[in-house]
Amino acid sequence: MVQEDIYQRLTKVETKLEEHSKLLEKQQDRNNSQVELNTLLKIQIETSKEQSKQMEKFGDTLDRVNINLTNLNSKQELLDERVTGIEGNLSKQNLNLIDIIKYIGATGIGIAVAYLYVTLGL
Repeated sequence: MVQEDIYQRLTKVETKLEEHSKLLEKQQDRNNSQVELNTLLKIQIETSKEQSKQMEKFGDTLDRVNINLTNLNSKQELLDERVTGIEGNLSKQNLNLIDIIKYIGATGIGIAVAYLYVTLGL
């Protein structure tokens, strides 16, 4: 009977040992997973820091682009004012064809009248 008790106890101990081995394996898997997660988290943190720096640089670049566009718009407005002024001066300087014909006609009539005065002796 004592031997049977020993066999039963040995069987129970072996069963418990198997259960503990399985639990240890599961815990080891969990630990490995935890280590992987920690590593991935550290990598993600570093990547996030790098992206933050890049976004700061990108923001600075966009600020400079905005300043350049503002300056370009100001120069375009000044150029528009100059073009308007030049066009206004040109329109004042242009002689109309009708005005030229009037000047030629008036000069011709003046010459004809002067010729008549000279010819008639007036």
